[in-house]
Amino acid sequence: MTQTTNRVPVSKKLVSINALSALIAHACNFAILLWGNQYLLSHVSPAEMDLLPVVMGVVAFSPLMTTALTAGLGRYVVEAYSQSDDEKITRLVSSIVPVYLLVAMVLVAIMTVFCTLAPKLLNVASDHIADVRFMLVIVFLGMTLRLLATPFSVGLYVCQKQVLQNVILMGGALISAASMLWLMLGIGPQVKWFIVAQFAGTVFNVMATLIVSCRLLPSLRFRVDWIDFGSLKGMFAFNSWTLVRQTSASVRAGSIPFLLNAFAAPGQATAFYIGSLPDRQIKEVSSKIFSPLETPMIAMFATGNQTGLANAYLRGNRLMLWISMLAATPLMVFASETIDLYTHGTIPDAALVLFITMLILPIQMANGMLGPLVHAHARPDALAKTMAVTDFITLLVSGVLLLSTGLGAKAVVIAIAVGIVIFHPLLWWKLGRTLAEVTFTKWAWESLIPGMVPALACGSVLICLKWTMSPSSWFELGTMTFMGMIVYFVAIERSLRPADRTDLKNVFTRLLPSLQHDKKLDTVVTKPQ
Repeated sequence: MTQTTNRVPVSKKLVSINALSALIAHACNFAILLWGNQYLLSHVSPAEMDLLPVVMGVVAFSPLMTTALTAGLGRYVVEAYSQSDDEKITRLVSSIVPVYLLVAMVLVAIMTVFCTLAPKLLNVASDHIADVRFMLVIVFLGMTLRLLATPFSVGLYVCQKQVLQNVILMGGALISAASMLWLMLGIGPQVKWFIVAQFAGTVFNVMATLIVSCRLLPSLRFRVDWIDFGSLKGMFAFNSWTLVRQTSASVRAGSIPFLLNAFAAPGQATAFYIGSLPDRQIKEVSSKIFSPLETPMIAMFATGNQTGLANAYLRGNRLMLWISMLAATPLMVFASETIDLYTHGTIPDAALVLFITMLILPIQMANGMLGPLVHAHARPDALAKTMAVTDFITLLVSGVLLLSTGLGAKAVVIAIAVGIVIFHPLLWWKLGRTLAEVTFTKWAWESLIPGMVPALACGSVLICLKWTMSPSSWFELGTMTFMGMIVYFVAIERSLRPADRTDLKNVFTRLLPSLQHDKKLDTVVTKPQ
């Protein structure tokens, strides 16, 4: 059933369609990423391949200038939009544009300094310095372009047009794929072409999103006489804590490749990059699938619908566990086999990284709806403090283990696991339950336990299959995984809550009449004359 909060619809159907489109769009991007990494592993030297994690480490810092500023803008534009206050939207956009221009100039200055000092800051062979500088310039240009377009690109988010947004993303993915194929197969395999292809897709995404967004929400425009920095007070408070949170996450994610590059043996940065790739992708796709819930959750909070917020949090956690563990369970059981097949046995250390990241994933996903919940409550300060403590300790332990043990990527992933196992149950889970106003027992019975039952059942079957015969080819691995997935989906069916069954019934109720209608049309068309 669809509820309406002024101009912001709170619709399960709309959220589901948006989530499905996000999954398809991300699948396109992930396929390109998988192919590009495997092709480079087979065709470039280990020294050149080590450049990619370092440059991607710089990319990890890009949200400091984009997401941190966008978060507050998107939330307050949604609030104004739900109140039908188009004048406030224009005033917010007009006031934030000068801030974005200032930050863009800071980005250009940072790019200049970083590229100049790259030989001193990075452990890179002299014959690769030019390539590193070239890739860094491309990365910074992409960051700057996204930043400048941000004030006028929130229309798709505000109007809940994620399907259209994901169509644009798929178009960008196709452009990236075409560019990568042309550059790598036409000119030759080089790591820098991977970055250039990603930049080509970014340019398309930014320009298309900008045009469509402004057409959907004409009030996203700049007027000099409407600049009012006083209107940004609440947004700056929101952004400041979002910046703290994003700084914490970016420093942790971005510093690890640099630490491995500086203090570990050659190839360890690549081992961590490849081994943690599934973890990053699972979290990213889960975030994109559930991001359509942010806008209606903000509307729920604005109208005092705390019951709706609690239900969205508990149910979202359960669904996020089901989706994430669908991929994580076979990857955890067959970690060594997957890495051997993907890298042709050249990066064995990545297997332990993959295993541990998949093992600790459910601890995070059981509270996966914390981000949208914090966003709805406009409480980034609470999450920022929690994240800062966790990331600081994790990074500190990573450095100590890296310098004292010489284990390289293994030391880093062990430190990450320790931080998650200790701090998520103590701090993160408590924060989520507090904002949702639910007890630990209710959270466990509604989110954690039903969310983990399919993974435990599937994992048990896969372990038994692995003991019987360890897979040595993609076909054998896929066959065993398919058998485990049958058990997984049966367990999900047994774990469905009444509300889940009601929604599925509604889906089939809407779908079956349509199918029957199509069959009648087919009968009419094929009937002999």
